[in-house]
Amino acid sequence: MSLTNSENAMSPKDSQRLAFTLTELFVTLSILAIIMGILLPALQYVREISRKVHCENNLHQVGIALANFAARTNRFPEDAKLFRGPQSRFSHPVYGGPFAQLAFDLEVRYSIVQETVVYNNVLSGTPAVLQCPSGPPGLSYRWNFGLVHQGARDASGRATKDDFKGIIRRVPLSLSAVTDGLSNTTAFSEHPPGNELKSINTSFVSSVDAFQIERFDSICESLHLNPRYLVPSTQGNWASPNRTDIMYVHERSPNSALWDCFLVSSLEHCFKITITARSLHDSIVHAAMLDGSIRPISSQIEPRLWSALGGINDSESFIID
Repeated sequence: MSLTNSENAMSPKDSQRLAFTLTELFVTLSILAIIMGILLPALQYVREISRKVHCENNLHQVGIALANFAARTNRFPEDAKLFRGPQSRFSHPVYGGPFAQLAFDLEVRYSIVQETVVYNNVLSGTPAVLQCPSGPPGLSYRWNFGLVHQGARDASGRATKDDFKGIIRRVPLSLSAVTDGLSNTTAFSEHPPGNELKSINTSFVSSVDAFQIERFDSICESLHLNPRYLVPSTQGNWASPNRTDIMYVHERSPNSALWDCFLVSSLEHCFKITITARSLHDSIVHAAMLDGSIRPISSQIEPRLWSALGGINDSESFIID
């Protein structure tokens, strides 16, 4: 028996169920938005954990290169090494900074010995091992210069030339000079390029009083309001012998809210630097110790402990949890 047309026809109620109502659509979209809101932060967190691990691994690789360099030469890199003297092709000497001196141990191909890229500050690119993936491209790590401030005074009141307590010196530092122990002294730490707290650099200061900590902070905080004194954020030249491009100091706690500052006085050898360790990780920086270990350092570290980790012979040693 065949069905009639009326029996084959779809009822109005059935035809209405072929499409979502606006209410159902809005409910579905709301549920999807909630799910995405839950999953995206978790995904970003996992990605940042991966970046942190990558960053630590880079520091570890550079630490191994430093250990190889020290074992081969029985010293640490100097702040500026002469690679080439003036020749017929070049009218000026070519210098390389500490990272340039580690290039062989880092297995980095570079042209410093043949060309003048360091002198002209036009070295293109930064080796991947010297970049933290959490930050923008460019040199992400800097060397420990210890504490750099007014300069210790001798008996006559004259400022000494070098008040550095870190491992990078004008005259290469021997391994035996690190009397605090290799596990108690930092070699280098993080400082991403283009950080939001730009450096302040000026040479107009003529008063020694300006280098007392309270007065220094006041001057630096006022100067950052004047673009004239701000150092542009750059990627930095990883092979540079320019100290302010490759250094950090232990004057301030990691990730300090105060701006990095560099004041030079008209008085001979009188200066103060507070370029500190910084990272884009949450509340920590990674620091490589001279023994090759990598330590996560809290931004809330006790200032005296952080200062002690920057010195090589201050007779202080601590255990970091």
